[in-house]
Amino acid sequence: TKSFMILVNGRIVMENYFNGHTPTSLWKWNSAGKTLTATVTGIAEQEGFINTNNKVSDYLGTGWTSAPLAKENLITCKNLLSMNSGLDDTLGDNVVPSNLQYVADAGTRWAYHNVYVKLQDVVAASTGQTWDTYFNTKLKNPIGMNGMWIQNQGLSVYWSNSRSMARFGLLALNNGKWKDTQLVNSNFMQQATTTSQNINLAYGYLWWLN
Repeated sequence: TKSFMILVNGRIVMENYFNGHTPTSLWKWNSAGKTLTATVTGIAEQEGFINTNNKVSDYLGTGWTSAPLAKENLITCKNLLSMNSGLDDTLGDNVVPSNLQYVADAGTRWAYHNVYVKLQDVVAASTGQTWDTYFNTKLKNPIGMNGMWIQNQGLSVYWSNSRSMARFGLLALNNGKWKDTQLVNSNFMQQATTTSQNINLAYGYLWWLN
């Protein structure tokens, strides 16, 4: 354990740090950071840059996997959000094409898989900005988070202090609204935090629900 924090009505009522961790220390979000990717994907959709029902190859071009073209073209951005791309989840975290191999048609098989990170490339390609720039402009800066994305062997992991994680938690609790600004469409936030497919009812859009 590095830190412990309780907020009530948007205010910190308890905050403790352990094992050398401090209020300014950065720590990795690990899989909790998937929710950041989902949220910014939702922002890019509401701004008209992407349609999550479209196939990933509309934005990245073909050949981003090793799947046969007809099977690759079944994979939509929504499949990446829902973890049901049908790609092999046993070949490592690095999302190079050689590790993204066909197992089942998109939508028919659920597997927890790092392929979701390709959504960051989709957002970058569709907005004409780097992922970091778009993320910072649309989410990090408006809610006053600190931190950064760090690349590590195919993984894109967010690091921040604990208060920044709490800020994002408040945004989610308020269905994408920060103060008087609706940063993320509330309908998208509700979809993200409810069952996204009928194979694993405990999973939304890169959110665990259980």
